[in-house]
Order: sequence, then C-alpha cells, then structure tokens
Amino acid sequence: MALESDQRRRLEAVRLASALARLGVDATHFVDSTSPIGPAVIADGVGWVVAVEHEHHALAVAQLWAASHDVGKLNLVVDMNSGVFARRARHFARETTVWSYVENVLVEQSVSPHEVNKLVPSSHEHFASLIADCGVDVVREHGVLSGEVLGLEVCRVVEAQSDPSGVRLEIGVGVHDRETFRLVHGAVATGEQLMDVARIVSGIRNDPAAQHPLARLALERRLRSRLLSRPDLIGASRLVAAEPPVVRANVKDSIPCVAIGERADGKSLVVACTAIADLDVVSFGADARDRLDDGAELVVASLPGNVTHSIRRLGEMLKRPATFCELEAHGD
Repeated sequence: MALESDQRRRLEAVRLASALARLGVDATHFVDSTSPIGPAVIADGVGWVVAVEHEHHALAVAQLWAASHDVGKLNLVVDMNSGVFARRARHFARETTVWSYVENVLVEQSVSPHEVNKLVPSSHEHFASLIADCGVDVVREHGVLSGEVLGLEVCRVVEAQSDPSGVRLEIGVGVHDRETFRLVHGAVATGEQLMDVARIVSGIRNDPAAQHPLARLALERRLRSRLLSRPDLIGASRLVAAEPPVVRANVKDSIPCVAIGERADGKSLVVACTAIADLDVVSFGADARDRLDDGAELVVASLPGNVTHSIRRLGEMLKRPATFCELEAHGD
C-alpha cells in the first residue's frame, strides 16, 4: 500500500510539472518539496500542492505547508469537492486558488454557492409538536425534521409512500436502527415509544462514565446541547442550533455542528463544535459563518485536548481569525 502511494506521488509530481509548463511556469525554478497529502513545488515564491492522500484535509494541510515554507501565494490541486474548497479558501488571509485537472490540464475552479435554504415541508412540520411534547429537541437541517436527545438523533420524519399521509415519524439512531425499530414495533411510531427511547438515551448520555455506544456517538452535538443550555460557558447570552454549511450524510460520523447567538453586548456569534482534533473545523466554521452571519465572531468549541497547535494556527490564518474554547460535553 505504501509503495502504491509513493508511486502515485511520483506520477502526480511529474504530471504537475508538465501541467505547470503548459501554464508557462518555468520548471527550472522549481524547488521540489512534499506535503503530508502529496507532491508540492515552489516556483518563484508561489506554492503548488497536489492532494493525493487525505484529500478531505487538503485545504488545512496545504495552508500549514505554505506557512512552514513561507509561501506567499498558494495553489491547491484537488480531484473532488473543488468548488467547496474554493469557497472555503477565500476565508484564509493567504491568497489561495483551487485547481483541478481536466484531461491533464490544470483548470482554475470556481466557487460553489452555499446550499439553498430548504424549509421543512409543512406535512413534516405536523410532527414537530409531538417530538417536543416527548421531551426531545426538535432539529431542522436542510429540509429534514428530526429529534435529538442530548445531541443524538433518535427520530426523523421521512417520506413514506405506503403511509396514507405519505409521511411518517421513524424512531431510531440512523436509517438501519429506524428500520429495525419499525420491524419490531410496527410502522406507526407513538409518542409513548418516543418518550421511552428518550428516557433511555438521556440516562446513558447523562452519565460521563457510560461505555454504551450511544454515549460515544455525536459527541460534538452533545457538546452543542450543553452550550445551548449554558451559553455563558463561552461568554454568550443566547445560543440556538443552526444547520451546518453542508448536509450531514451519516448521523454516526463525527462531523462538526453549528450554533448561532450573541454575547451580552449584542455581538453576534457563530459556534462550530467538534469532538475530535479536526484540522478541517476551522475552514468548516468559516464556511458556516459565511453562510449564516458573515459579520459574526467565530468560536470553535471542542472537547479538552483537541485544539492542537496546528488547529490554533489555522484559526489565526483566517482573514477574520477564530477563537477557541475547550470544555467537557457533560456538566452543570
């Protein structure tokens, strides 16, 4: 596997040199380098990095590489999500351009627009009061209505052609768990069933020593849940949940989540919560701020020990730097 990776890096280095020559960049002035994600070169103070591995972290790693090599202008070459990378690159102080190959020719990528605000269908909103009455937090993200207990999704409203109304409430954590619950308990979820599930999940997630899998899922949302009830922990007077800049594909993945609010002096806040040492949380947070309130202060909230030097450095690299706060997901 390591050999395949090394071979691909070498091939990508050759392809980059050829592509840059087509752009008129003199290869004789290349300073060969490398980065944790792939080959890199510096030409007359301008850096080029190709994302071969760990492409999800490409923007963060490339920014750190550029800083360590005193590169004034950065060019990042990626294969996937180039428009999102281009959008997020705008928030860094270092001039950064995102490129992709089209038939071995480097093409500058345009910025992808943000997700269009999508309202929850009115037929789904019918279930919001039922979810809330069961002591479950109502969450609306990208047109989906769901319910969370201390940050963990335990129910979701879905389209159902087999149901007379065309829509139904399903109980469970993730699509497979919802399907299993439906097979065992029937197609029609009741408030009593949801309250029972909420009680069980709440007991597990309120116990800091719990080793149950439900205690370890969605810890970033567990942290957000605590901040929503105690906004003063980050110096806010008010916080509410907000949808992330991209759709969350899997409820069981550790993906940052977002809240918005304000300080006592009225200054607006956007908070990006993470439960891991995630290099991408800074660009994710900047992206969220851009979508929700571009004039807000950006705060990255994390569990203790996860704000590494590199993450803090990335926060400083933004045109409008982020601040950081580390605190436990559990507490008063």
